[in-house]
Parts: sequence; structure tokens; C-alpha cells
Amino acid sequence: MIADVPDEGGQPLGSTGEVRRFLSEVLPDLDLSDPTWGILERSTYSIEFSIGKAEPCTSIMLHVRGLDDAIYPIQTLCTGYGWQALDFSDGELICFDSDPAKGLRAWREYRDRVAPGGPAKGVSLTTPDGGRVFFDSFPNQSTQPKNHKKPWWQFWKGGT
Repeated sequence: MIADVPDEGGQPLGSTGEVRRFLSEVLPDLDLSDPTWGILERSTYSIEFSIGKAEPCTSIMLHVRGLDDAIYPIQTLCTGYGWQALDFSDGELICFDSDPAKGLRAWREYRDRVAPGGPAKGVSLTTPDGGRVFFDSFPNQSTQPKNHKKPWWQFWKGGT
């Protein structure tokens, strides 16, 4: 549980340079052109790695979208470097021995229940209880823009 994580955050993962090297060793196709924000795009999922600038690096925030196989690179990193992954959807540390993708599946089920048909990236909806849900989920083919020349996360850059 999140209560099991020490207040001081535990041991640092390393310097930001070391963390980028660790990530690149395990995930050679990880785009680290922005040294504070890595992007891993695979056919069935995407994971963004918010590394930040703080030294030493004490944590990485992952933004995971897609199917259950998105858990495998996370598992490889955690087992390879002795790291732990916290699933913020349930506040539990991910147990890689027992259905590690259950939180990701639960999120997709929730998303599909409140927004049938799977909204496109960047959509927000108001839920019946008045809360807001912001979607930035892995799109299905019908929501993916055709022939886009720049990645969707670079919306602020000029051109198309």
C-alpha cells in the first residue's frame, strides 16, 4: 500500500543521468530527446516517463495507456533495478507475481463505463456525481488522427 512507502521516499533511484541510462538499457526504443520526459510508443500501448530535473532522482511518474502488455517494461525495470511500482488507481504496490495489470484493466473498464466508445485523447467529461474525468488514453484506430506529422503531445509546436 501507499502507506508502506516511507515519507522520505526511500532510496534515490540514482542521478537523473543514471536513471536515463538505466531506462535506455532496458528500453532502447525509449525516446529521451527531452531528458526530463521519456516516451515509449509500442503498437498496443504507450508509456511516458516523467523523470524531472531534481537530483538525485527519487521517483519516476509513469503515464500508462493501452493494453495489459504495458506492464512488461515496468516489470522489467522494477525487477532489473530493485525498484517498486505504485499503482495510483488503488494505492497498492504492483505485485508482479499476481495479476500485475489489474489496475490498468480497472482503469480501462472505468473509462469505458463513463465514456462508452473510448474518447479521443485530451477529452474531458463530467461524471454523474459532478466530478470530472480527463482522458488521455490510448486511442482506438477510429480516434487516431490520420497522417499527423507531429506527435499529439507536441500540440504546442507550430505546423501540423
